[in-house]
Amino acid sequence: MIEWLFLDRVDAETAGPAIRGQHDFIAFAGAHEAKSTLIFAQPAKPGTQVTLQPSVIVLVPVPAGNALDPVLVPCCYGLLRHINNMGVPGGVRNVNGTILVTRKSQSAQDEQQGTCVMTQIREAAVAGYFYPADSGELSTTIHQMLDEAPAPHTAAPKALIVPHAGYIYSGPVAAAAYARLHPHRDEYTRVVLLGPSHLVAVPGLATSGADMFRTPLGDVPLDRAAIDALDLPESDAAHRLEHSLEVHLPFLQIVIGAFSLVPIVVGDADPEAVAKVIDALWGGPETLIVVSSDLSHYLPYDEARHRDRATCQAIENFDARHISHADACGATPLGGLLIAAQRRGMQITTLKLQNSGDTAGSKEQVVGYGSWMLLD
Repeated sequence: MIEWLFLDRVDAETAGPAIRGQHDFIAFAGAHEAKSTLIFAQPAKPGTQVTLQPSVIVLVPVPAGNALDPVLVPCCYGLLRHINNMGVPGGVRNVNGTILVTRKSQSAQDEQQGTCVMTQIREAAVAGYFYPADSGELSTTIHQMLDEAPAPHTAAPKALIVPHAGYIYSGPVAAAAYARLHPHRDEYTRVVLLGPSHLVAVPGLATSGADMFRTPLGDVPLDRAAIDALDLPESDAAHRLEHSLEVHLPFLQIVIGAFSLVPIVVGDADPEAVAKVIDALWGGPETLIVVSSDLSHYLPYDEARHRDRATCQAIENFDARHISHADACGATPLGGLLIAAQRRGMQITTLKLQNSGDTAGSKEQVVGYGSWMLLD
């Protein structure tokens, strides 16, 4: 099923810049009454043919069936992506009601045998909006933020808590955490990444069925063995347009380089259940755990600072019970990490605490951001 996306806090007069730095976006489900909404969608005519670049291909839920009619995709920030069989590298398949965008990877042996290995790729959904779509610009942007972040040498962080807004808003706060990884970049080979679901109602936790997650900086392979061993449901619909995980991948690609990924979207779940999954994936020094969360949303500047300081104190005290979703949109994965970390006697350090009023937004309504590192 395709749902309309309602965009909150979009400046219609300067849509490009405002959308590029958008704090957040939601799917209208009755739980949030947007103060102002813009609808960006119009039907595609039957038989429409479009040429697609790989960077704009996404996985799209459609009614099951053999026909692959052009599909209207009302994506975030009003981008319309029409997918059909024309011009898509590797082709498109309708499998159990989901269009799978695949890429052909053909070895010499496969060519001799006349077979083709298909790889399922989760395409970048918010490149060009939350962060630059051009690889060179993206790399430069991240390096500049990392260079401006103080990074005294410490032991290798086992876990990070980082925000997930547009880079012009929360990028410096995220960079304060990611800069701590650089001296230890050769130690990490796997990243476990957990974030809240903003667009799809998820009961519990959901992994991805993809083999790769793509960003403008390249493809990140998923640790399929670890994912398959979790016995969690897969929901490509939940991962398809979810920005809370995607925005961290370019940072990780720049700082760590090559790594495998275990991406988990967290929905309606108990923090204890999240802690259990984190325990199962804990691993050794090769595994980095990253939890994605912003803090308070759309409060006046001074009120947000007060509330975010209280949340920061709760995080420092490993007090998951006193962090609500009004305090942090990623309260559930955050709570799971705090529970698992406290049981291990870990140390937590606050690295940076700001809001959008400190970076690139007005102070009338702000979104809070914080970054923390956890050491064994």
